[in-house]
Amino acid sequence: MISPAAVWAAGEELPAVQKLFEELRNRTDVQVVIVSTDEKLSVITRFIAQTHYTFPVIQLSTEAVDKMVGIAGIPRTWMVDASGAVRFEMLGYDPADWPDRVMQQLAALK
Repeated sequence: MISPAAVWAAGEELPAVQKLFEELRNRTDVQVVIVSTDEKLSVITRFIAQTHYTFPVIQLSTEAVDKMVGIAGIPRTWMVDASGAVRFEMLGYDPADWPDRVMQQLAALK
């Protein structure tokens, strides 16, 4: 498994997540949340503050994520409905299609 700290350090997808968060922040039917499996929340909190990202970050253990959705790959995108059912899942990040795929899936889930 890739180290969560390494993913945060690379952070390639985070600008796109921030943009998505800003686009959706006023919708009441959608929430953009980052899940970190890093054991040191202080590292993540410091990184978020230094980079001025404003999306919420929650910390879960790798075991908790694995129990919810199976083996966790990083980065990974999930869309979970109000009942807790995973409605969409995408492993990895490709800047050429991630934003469009996420927005298309959101439109399909309405």
